[in-house]
Amino acid sequence: MRYLIVLAVLALLAVGLFFGHSADQQAAFLLTVVSATATLGGIAFALYGWYSSKEIPALVEKRVQERIKSA
Repeated sequence: MRYLIVLAVLALLAVGLFFGHSADQQAAFLLTVVSATATLGGIAFALYGWYSSKEIPALVEKRVQERIKSA
């Protein structure tokens, strides 16, 4: 997932550098790339948080059962 995001950002930067015309357009394009990168990073972070929080109850239950068996 991380490599896909990096590849998308590099592709957007390459397109902007080769096909940009004026300084204003390049600045706007780079701002767009930065905001798209931040958005994709935020989505990835939220999905990771959701997945890891979904696993917490099972992990707690497993640890409790281990302690009960060892006691």
